[in-house]
Amino acid sequence: MVRPVVVALDIGNTTVALGCFDGDRLVASARIPVARVEDEDVPARWPDAFPPLEALAGAAFVGCSVNPRVLRHVEEALAAHGGRLVLVERDLDVGVEVRLREPTQVGADRLVNAREAYHRVAGPVMVVDFGTAVTLECVSTDGAYVGGAIAPGVRLGAAALHEHTALLPAVDLVDNPPVLAVDTVGAMRSGVFWGTVGSVRELARRLLAEQPPDTAVLATGGDAGLFAPHVPEIQSVVPDLTLTGLWRIYRDAHAD
Repeated sequence: MVRPVVVALDIGNTTVALGCFDGDRLVASARIPVARVEDEDVPARWPDAFPPLEALAGAAFVGCSVNPRVLRHVEEALAAHGGRLVLVERDLDVGVEVRLREPTQVGADRLVNAREAYHRVAGPVMVVDFGTAVTLECVSTDGAYVGGAIAPGVRLGAAALHEHTALLPAVDLVDNPPVLAVDTVGAMRSGVFWGTVGSVRELARRLLAEQPPDTAVLATGGDAGLFAPHVPEIQSVVPDLTLTGLWRIYRDAHAD
């Protein structure tokens, strides 16, 4: 493999997503749980599917973060190996007009998604990001970020049921569980899965009613592939939307 030019990092509340770009091609990607990031020397122990640090000598690192604690770990680990993270919003401008009352309160990852989605469809678009939280972002016909909604993610909801009750167990997530459950675990799986589907569908429907009629709907995030088939408002799934958006922002900022 040709030495990649840019490594993109999306530092979230649950995982750190990594993308390795050789020119304009995403040649490797991986996800690392944040608990591992805090316990290990991350660049030296990236997943086997991701190029080792020595193969990335001279590469640029660009990222966005909604988790200051994990960001600090990542930056310290990169610095120990001679790397520096160029952070969107701190070091690089996303380049998206934000039409909100408090523009600085919008997470950089949401703006990166909005910019990249608009680049792909060249028109009004909504991004549904299935992560720790489910976010729905709306972009206008002229490419401005105009707002959206934030709801609990499915895994967050399942964890809350377990952690804030005396008897409900921890459950894993399954696709398309029976709605009518015959035991407690099944009932929890039904509730968190179909409750997420219903929440996203209703939010998307209401948001789309306030957007141009030709608004496209893209989905991304770790659970997008699981839920998108059950949400007919979603037209396509772009798993690496944020990583590609980070790469494009860095490329555009360093274009000759």
